[in-house]
Amino acid sequence: MGSESYRSELVRLQKDEATLSKELARHQGDAAKARAAANAKRRSAAGSKSASTIATNLRGAEGEDKKAVDAAKKAAAVQDRLAGNASRQRDKQRALDGALKSETASRDRAADARMRKEKDHAREVSRLSAATVHHVYATVENNVNVSSMCLYSGPLPDRMAHAERYSGTFGKWGCRADGGVGWLATGDADLKDRKRRSAFLHHYRKLLDHVVTLTIPHHGSENNFDPELLTRVAPSFCVAAADAVGKWRHPGTAIVQAVASHGLFLSVVTSATSSRVEESGELY
Repeated sequence: MGSESYRSELVRLQKDEATLSKELARHQGDAAKARAAANAKRRSAAGSKSASTIATNLRGAEGEDKKAVDAAKKAAAVQDRLAGNASRQRDKQRALDGALKSETASRDRAADARMRKEKDHAREVSRLSAATVHHVYATVENNVNVSSMCLYSGPLPDRMAHAERYSGTFGKWGCRADGGVGWLATGDADLKDRKRRSAFLHHYRKLLDHVVTLTIPHHGSENNFDPELLTRVAPSFCVAAADAVGKWRHPGTAIVQAVASHGLFLSVVTSATSSRVEESGELY
């Protein structure tokens, strides 16, 4: 059992202790009242000259004595239960202390393992040859899109059922829907390359069910896109950040056609504020 389970058990035992303490006080009070009533009846019998009154009071005193004995027995039984409860609380507290110590040690071991792994990685990086480092930088210099960042924003795959409500505005167009609320940005990634695209889809595979908006890579360049993205990600909306700059005319015609053929909406965001996209999501 973990520490939380032991804490829950302790809380339950403490509640039981409070209930038993109230029960003990009630039985002790009943016994005290019965003894007081018995003494009062005996005094009445002693002060009476009537034989019938004396007999009645003495019988009453005996009845109160019996009540006092019964209440005392019940009080004793509750005291035994309280003693057992206290013993169990001590056992649970020792178990809790042990669990906390074990969990702390486990966290410390995990932290040490992470630190060793980071040190090993740092040593491995430091062993890279100058030629390898030069090759990496040369590759990035020739094609900066090789190191492009992709980003997901949305719910995590925590296996908990969430209702998801989405709202968005695309320029003058607005929509609201129940379903996914995730957003997946592809940056300038070269996802036309099958190997890179496969790695990309595998990396985000557990999140794709939540994606409602997908950005088209590299401003909508046909050199960075493959229709498989639309099939595998299955978004509802696509966004291309593409201004008219020089000879570039993004997004490409083939991309516009592919998005339309999948029955999806494509919003092109330019430097004009009227083209801005605003989205929000809610889990409930």
